[in-house]
Amino acid sequence: MRQLVFLLLALVVIPAFVPASLAVTSTTDIENRILRAITFVENNYHSSAVVSGYLHDQNGSVMRAYTEDNALVALALSSFQETHFSTSHYVDLQRAARFVAAAQAPDGDFYQYYDFGNGTWKSSGKFYYWNSLVFMSVAYAAFTVTSQINSENGFWSPIVDRLSLCLDVWLPASLNGDGGVVFAFPNGLRGTDVRYQGALLMGLMYVAAFEYYWGRKDIAERFARYARLMATWLNSLQERDRSRWGNGGFYSNASMNLQPSEENAFAMFGLNSYYKGIGLLIPSQRTELDGMRNMMQQWEEGYVENITDSYGGVSFGRDANGPIPYPRLTWTTSATLAATVDVWINLGPAKYWNDSSRIYAWLTGSDERSTDMQTPQGNFYEGPVDGRQLRPSDLATTMLALYSIIRAAFVRIPGTYPVSVSNPPRFTRTSSSTNLVTTEPTISITQETSAALANFSLYAVVGLVVVIGVFAGLYAFKSRTKKKRKRSRIRRSASKKTR
Repeated sequence: MRQLVFLLLALVVIPAFVPASLAVTSTTDIENRILRAITFVENNYHSSAVVSGYLHDQNGSVMRAYTEDNALVALALSSFQETHFSTSHYVDLQRAARFVAAAQAPDGDFYQYYDFGNGTWKSSGKFYYWNSLVFMSVAYAAFTVTSQINSENGFWSPIVDRLSLCLDVWLPASLNGDGGVVFAFPNGLRGTDVRYQGALLMGLMYVAAFEYYWGRKDIAERFARYARLMATWLNSLQERDRSRWGNGGFYSNASMNLQPSEENAFAMFGLNSYYKGIGLLIPSQRTELDGMRNMMQQWEEGYVENITDSYGGVSFGRDANGPIPYPRLTWTTSATLAATVDVWINLGPAKYWNDSSRIYAWLTGSDERSTDMQTPQGNFYEGPVDGRQLRPSDLATTMLALYSIIRAAFVRIPGTYPVSVSNPPRFTRTSSSTNLVTTEPTISITQETSAALANFSLYAVVGLVVVIGVFAGLYAFKSRTKKKRKRSRIRRSASKKTR
């Protein structure tokens, strides 16, 4: 009985991987931005008799669909479905996932791209860095979609099986004893990399969570233990000494001389996901969570708030001489925005929400140039680079930017603090179609001091509290009944002795 009550309490206190449960009702401007970006990616869809997918760009001379790009399409569109409770773009999400599944190479890893010009897949046979982005994006998509619509398990389980196969083949050989993962790069180099370690950690946690709920718990635990080693390696690169120039940030390596913002954001992608899920997958590791909250706080206050300028612009990184302002890339800014939103969800202080809000404002035009990084067509510029004219980015950058503004919309950016959120509609699947049956929300709450419930259903919390109360009451009642019976037996025994 005590274990059951403890488990229920843990689910309330540690809402690990519970599907997002607060429907987005954000401003018209950000919703228009989201829809413009989705329309852009839909226009990049290309189909042949053999393979269909989303093109890296629409340059007719290079007709390539990259696996990384298509995976990030799945990341962004699943986040839209998760936060908006809408399947209006589910067909596009499935197309992207099918492309990734088709991209698996004979050795279990994933090809880099498909060339529609000559009808061939290119680059595989090593644990290349882009595999980490595939894991991060597709595992997240699989878990979030099936969490909302359980009947979609049949579509996503074979795709997760492909991810698991790649992990089984490549991770044991690529994982160092200290927890660092060795990735391969097209230039022939091999080595550990903070950004791709963070991406892989996020993906590994979502694969483990998928296996925990819809697969095999022993597989989930095995992957979670890999994740723990990887998280330990990332944590070892954070500067904990508040008196040093690198306070709160993650170094690129043990030389501790550079902290790039892209690497810091992706490290937090992985560690945020680890924080959300490890207490469920390995209950004995719940003791880590206090330390991880301290880690997030120090990162936000020591790093993020010192590498963003007065406009919210994210510097390229920093070294002992201070922030390195340029290039300010949309890719890096988007990753940082998404990471800071999740830190606010985990921890809750108003100033962290304000940090995210400022970064979003920079991305959408409130910068030193008053330049909106999103084009009228819906894609994004690559960002200010060496004073050159802004150039449109590739599909991967646009998809990461889309993911970040969907996360911003989820916590009511743009807006004012405190954030007001409404209970979401409840929904069920009615057929094999993707239509959702909804009811109007009936409860509103205001989050003023904590955003911990931003990924947790209010109904679920209330229900669990009620269940805990019931079980606690039953336990107390059972204990009192046992004591009464014991006293009764003692009295009867004493009475017999007297007679």
